[in-house]
Amino acid sequence: MEIIKIKTGIAFISFLAFMAFLVLFMSCEKKFSQKNNLPQLHDVSIKMIKQWGRRGEGEGQFIIPNGIAVLRNGMVLVVDCRNNRIQKFDRSGEFRGVLKPSITYTGSKPDNFKDKLRWPEGICSDRNDMIWVADTIRNHRAVQIDAEGNTLQYIGGDGNSTHGSGEDLGSFLWPHGVAISDDGSLLVVSDTGNSRIQIFRTGHPDTPISHTLDESRFYLMQVIGEYGKGPGQFSSPAGVLIDKQNKIYVADYGNCRIQVFSENGQFLHEFGKIGTRIGEFYHPYELSLSKKGWLAVSDYGNNRIQVFDKDGKVQFAFGKLGTDPGELNGPAGLAFDEDDNLFVADAFNHRVQVFSFTSHAEGVSIPANEEAEELFKRRLDLPNPVFSDFGKPGSLSPAELGQWIAVDIYNDHNVYFPQKNDKTGYWGRGYYDWFPPFNTWSYHPLYRETAWRIGAYVFLYEITGEQEYRELAVSGLNYLVNEQPEDGAYRWWTGEEPSSEASFYISGVVGEALALGFQCFKDKKYLDALRKISDWACAQSTDLTNTNYNSFLNHPLVMYYAISGERKYLEKAVKFNLESIPVNMDETGAMKDAHNRKTVYHYIIVRGLIRLLSRMPLDHKDYMQIESLTRKMLKNLNQRQHINGSFISSPTGAEPSKNPFIVVPVLAYCMAKTLLGWEMDGEKINAAISYLVRDTSHHDDKFVMRDYLIYRYQTARNKDNFRREFSKNLKFWR
Repeated sequence: MEIIKIKTGIAFISFLAFMAFLVLFMSCEKKFSQKNNLPQLHDVSIKMIKQWGRRGEGEGQFIIPNGIAVLRNGMVLVVDCRNNRIQKFDRSGEFRGVLKPSITYTGSKPDNFKDKLRWPEGICSDRNDMIWVADTIRNHRAVQIDAEGNTLQYIGGDGNSTHGSGEDLGSFLWPHGVAISDDGSLLVVSDTGNSRIQIFRTGHPDTPISHTLDESRFYLMQVIGEYGKGPGQFSSPAGVLIDKQNKIYVADYGNCRIQVFSENGQFLHEFGKIGTRIGEFYHPYELSLSKKGWLAVSDYGNNRIQVFDKDGKVQFAFGKLGTDPGELNGPAGLAFDEDDNLFVADAFNHRVQVFSFTSHAEGVSIPANEEAEELFKRRLDLPNPVFSDFGKPGSLSPAELGQWIAVDIYNDHNVYFPQKNDKTGYWGRGYYDWFPPFNTWSYHPLYRETAWRIGAYVFLYEITGEQEYRELAVSGLNYLVNEQPEDGAYRWWTGEEPSSEASFYISGVVGEALALGFQCFKDKKYLDALRKISDWACAQSTDLTNTNYNSFLNHPLVMYYAISGERKYLEKAVKFNLESIPVNMDETGAMKDAHNRKTVYHYIIVRGLIRLLSRMPLDHKDYMQIESLTRKMLKNLNQRQHINGSFISSPTGAEPSKNPFIVVPVLAYCMAKTLLGWEMDGEKINAAISYLVRDTSHHDDKFVMRDYLIYRYQTARNKDNFRREFSKNLKFWR
């Protein structure tokens, strides 16, 4: 009996211990769930029921489809951004026509693109199938058309800056998103480049802020926001949406959140933050609302779609990076149809995919609620506490330069894509680094991104002798050679239509990279590609509308002349400069037009002049004039340097800039010293670099550090000591 009692007691105690453990486990699990704010997700059936499209210019083909809308009559409109058109399909994906509206422009900024769409992005429609299109890139306006593509009216496009952009009321800078209320009376435009939202209405002309624009019947009622992170502030707002109650939803792209406002612009609430977990965003891009009240968000940087209720509570998510059915590469525009099927513009897969959320639908089953892979380590996530001492007066030591550039290279690897089949590689452009104008935020293989980096890796190899840098430079050079078009001129990327805007600019930066590659590695195919660019450049007329584009071509022309000794290439560069710069320069050394008057374009022109002057014979008949232009523009640039060390982006008379200060023009000082031997003020160079290391917001200016490295190495008194200290710290921090 005692034995039975003991066993019973042990069993009871064991039971109590088990129950205590179970309670403790459930309590810990609850606390863990609360601590990590795990969302309660819906178990939903997701099917990819239809897809169509591929890269191309034909019917049913796309180059970066962006906005998408489903009309009440069932027609699906897809904004084919880089083909400058809107394609029309039925809901099964059958091609039904192309809309290329003809626009009668009556403003004061006429050019070759004002009578048509030029890289449009967002699109929306009201219950009467009246359509609004964001004519984003070149024309900076919102255009209303009917279902047949006839233009009815437009707003914007006649601002105070080049091509009609502007920050004055009713003008836009790269407007991405448009939304119209169901009855067509309330129009919202995301003024992306100005980091604000503009609200227009019909029939309300008497408010203090409103005024008529472009003979439109819409009146500006409210402007919301400015650049910032607080409620009602934005960082490159993208998609916008108006619900049945006229609440306004904004995809605050740069701040990785959704903000919600009343129709009068009053801030109501927000949801989301940067991250890869469900309910978090890495740059939300577009929005769509279903009949049942689901709010779909294209989580662009995480390559997925997330679905919320209207209060911001996440319901489910799906998608990942890839090309298979249901996978995404830069999901952009979204639109629900009457049956709550979701149409997705899969931008860099150049297709449309359609998803159903009903269990009886036939299609490819797509897994739901998987955490997004963290494909890229972002600059903003990379802790560098050791940088806290940077920015002190004086120049950075070689060791400090090695530390800084190690982090810059680390971030570069996140957007480098080796092509194993042919031993090439390219760098892509991330939308994190450039707000929405150029539609290149999916790590797309823009030629300029690869060309810009090649020079840096060539010099890193020459300084350190590390084979890794040689391999990176060669992979990029081989990629560019393989991609060269028949005429020799590079566009933004393969298949892009010829234009002086792309070809002068991109051919210039690629040509410079090829010249540096040939000088270092002596591979004849780099020289052959450089010659093709230079021959193409010799056949071009001077661009008299945008002075700085001619300056880009100075680099391949002058560098090929230096290698080949053929004088015609030098003379063509001289002609480009003398035909475009003197007629556009005022007495202070600044360009007269608002666009080239901006400091970044002023710097590009100076840089081209320095390259030209560095190889001109002293007895050349135009040497003195080129030297005079160079010194005058350098003097003007010097006057733009602020007391904080940076340069004022937009001096008086220049078009506005997103950032008030930039650093990259300091490289003109460095280049004048290394190529021309001119004495430059070292304190001014140090001040600019000190500003840069204190202010981490200037992501593009991170390239300054690498070009600054070239200047520091070439001017070092003891190159062996410099190389040793720099290489040691670079390797340590890598």
